[in-house]
Order: sequence, then structure tokens, then C-alpha cells
Amino acid sequence: MHFSIYAVVILSVGRLRGAKPEEQDMDAEIRDAIEELTESNNHIQMQLNLIQSELEKQSKAIEQMEEHAEDTNDKLETILEQSQEANQKSLEFINELRNNLREITAKINEIAGRNQPNSPVGRFGEPNPSGYSYPKSCADHNSNYCEDETCRIKISRFSTEFLVPCEYDMNGDGWTIVQKRYNGSVDFHRNWVDYKSGFGNVHGEFWIGLDKLHVLTTTQGRQELLVVLENYHGDTKYARYDAFEVGPKSQRYKLKLGAYKGDAGDSLRYHENAGFHTKDNDETKECVKKYKGGWWYKNCLRTNPNGIYYRTEKALFPGTGIYWRSFVDADESLKAIRMMIRPKDP
Repeated sequence: MHFSIYAVVILSVGRLRGAKPEEQDMDAEIRDAIEELTESNNHIQMQLNLIQSELEKQSKAIEQMEEHAEDTNDKLETILEQSQEANQKSLEFINELRNNLREITAKINEIAGRNQPNSPVGRFGEPNPSGYSYPKSCADHNSNYCEDETCRIKISRFSTEFLVPCEYDMNGDGWTIVQKRYNGSVDFHRNWVDYKSGFGNVHGEFWIGLDKLHVLTTTQGRQELLVVLENYHGDTKYARYDAFEVGPKSQRYKLKLGAYKGDAGDSLRYHENAGFHTKDNDETKECVKKYKGGWWYKNCLRTNPNGIYYRTEKALFPGTGIYWRSFVDADESLKAIRMMIRPKDP
């Protein structure tokens, strides 16, 4: 731009040397205009230089802010991870205290029960009515021992009867519920003794116990299994197996399954022939430690019905919630699940 202005000046001066008076006046005006344009150009150039300097300062400031934001984000992520680990350790400690308290309570009740009469009772806590026999499951419904959604049953190898939750289909056929979760009121990260004996409340969250499962599935003919699952969007799906058997303690209550049908997906199939494992009796590659439940783990899981109960869909760590791989993603947890059995129709 400077070159163009100087060229005009040189040409104008050349004309002035041989010009007439009137032409000289005109050239003088042109020269004045050129000088004004030159000054304006210099002023504009100064403004551009100032703007460029400010932009460079702002660019450096933005870079510094971005670097600070990245550093702050890294620190926040580190704090969040440490907080999650601390929360998990606190939860494990609390659960351990609860389990110890339950064991102490069970021992106290056992000692106290030695001095109590061991008389069979009916559905209202009365002595066993003469001429009636206890049902063997909810499918063997007996109005003397079954009411609402429970039955008092008696099975072989157990000296006393016990209550179980029941569910009845449209035909009135009864299913014996062996596992139920829906609100997180019962801790399922339990020890081997608890999973063997059973825990929970027949009117709430519940685990029937591996010893009872073994007898129910090996002494009363072929049993079928129905698993009903619900996510946090209100979607309900099911998985049904036409055979379900739990082996003896010597086989770690080995799981066997029949043919599948349903819309939840056959994720339980992965666990077939696996033994049962708990936090204090785990022969897997730390599956219980990683996934926080008692289950037929292999290496490690496709389902985790006894995992942590999360009160939202999001699981803190993948697979640790109530998980069914063919229904939900690993970082999700189900809202409710119930497992039930009944004799398979011939």
C-alpha cells in the first residue's frame, strides 16, 4: 500500500515541474489529498497493529485457561475416583459388620431354640392339624398351610417345615419363589453360610438357600425355572428353562439347566455347570470381589442377579449390579428380579 502512495506522489511531482498554473493548483490539491490518505493509512496501520497485539494476548490467555481447565478436570477425575473407591470400601465394611451381626444373632437364636419345643405348626402358628400333611412346594397348594402369597412347606432331609413365598399364574398353578429382589432392603453380598441356609424375608427380598434348592430340585421330579426381570424403564422380560437342578454341597451346588425360551435372552447358559461362590469361599479368579455377589460364577459372568442393588439404572462399576447381559448393558442395573421353580409337567 505504501508503494502505491509513493508512486502517485512521484508522478504528481513530475507533473508539477512542467505544469501550467491551473494544473499546478489541481496537483497541489491532489498532493494534499495524498497526504491525508497517507496519514489515514498510518493511523489504520497503527490500529491494526494494536488489534493484532490484543488478539495475540487473548489467544495466549485462552491457551492458559484451557491448560488450567485440563489440569482442573484431571484433578476432579482423580478426586472422583478416590471418592468412589472410598465409598466402595465403606460399603464393604458396613456389609461385613452386618453379616457379623447376623451370624451372632443366628447363633443366639440357635442356642435359645434348643430349649423350645419343636412342634410343627399350621398356617396360623397352631400345631399341625391331625390328618393333614404339609405341602412340598407352592405347586402342592394346601389351604391349611398356604395363604395369601406364602406356603409353609416341608421337604425331605429337613426336620422342620418353613415358609416360602409363592406366585400363582392365571391357571392357579403355584411357583415357589427362590430369589426375589426389588428395593435393596436386603444385603446380598453375603458369606457361604448365609447362602447355604437362606436369608431375607418371605414378604420382601429373599434367598431360599442352596441346601433347600438342592433338595427341591433333586427329590421332587424335574423342576423348571422362571426368571422375571424388570429394568428402570418399566420393561419386563423373562427367561424360562424347562429343567433346573442344583447339585450337592460336595459339587459346590453345581448348576444344571434345560432348554431355554423367553425374551430376556439365554445369558444364564454361560453359568451352566459352574459351582457357587461367595465372598468368603471363592474359587474363581476373584469374581466375587469384582462383582459383589454370591452366584454361579465362572470367569466371570453373564448374569449377576445377586449383585449390588443400585437405586438408579446406572451401576457404579460394570457388571456389579443386578445384571443380565442379553437384556441390559454392563454399566446398567435392573430394578427387580425374581426366580421361581415348579415341577415340570410331564
